[in-house]
Amino acid sequence: MKSYMPFKEELLRTWFQGFLNNIDDAAATLGLSPIMVAALKDEANAAIAGIDDLLAKKSAYAATVAAKTAAVGSARAFYLNEVGVIKRLPAYTEAIGEALGIIPPAPGPFDPTTYQAKITKAFNSAPNGQVTLRFGKANGNISGVRMYRQIGAQGDWEDLGFKMLTPFVDNTPLAQPGVPEIRSYRCRAVINDEEVGITSDVVQLTVS
Repeated sequence: MKSYMPFKEELLRTWFQGFLNNIDDAAATLGLSPIMVAALKDEANAAIAGIDDLLAKKSAYAATVAAKTAAVGSARAFYLNEVGVIKRLPAYTEAIGEALGIIPPAPGPFDPTTYQAKITKAFNSAPNGQVTLRFGKANGNISGVRMYRQIGAQGDWEDLGFKMLTPFVDNTPLAQPGVPEIRSYRCRAVINDEEVGITSDVVQLTVS
């Protein structure tokens, strides 16, 4: 029969604890040496301690995120209401609004030499390697983007071609069917068939 050992932390902790609860009786039947039994117990106890530490930190982090979300949500609701009041006051001006940051800054002129292309979202959209990538269009100031992909940490960057409208879909199948792989993507803005500006930040994801 195939050996079994779970991966999920909670299940794995229960598995190790069950092993500890039953190893002494099993060892007597199997004739395992005391040294082997002690080593098995040490490894199990170390794994349980590590899992307990991780689960405690996950719980604390979740509580921290919940507290932050509540605080920011309360502040946002309060501020949006009060900002609406401020903007209706007779003495309010756009200069005051800019100083307080309650109106968006006026956009500067588009500079293709300093514009950095943007991949706004990347996700494994279908089995066997399909990846969908959404990208920015600089408010219509660029023609589109040219997308590049790297498979693994040391692979070459491959030119996947130009796309005018978001999203860009990479339909390249997995190198080994059924085996997940790490892919990285980046893009350059294109104007009139020429790449311009700064390469986007690299986005990386595991594709299956």
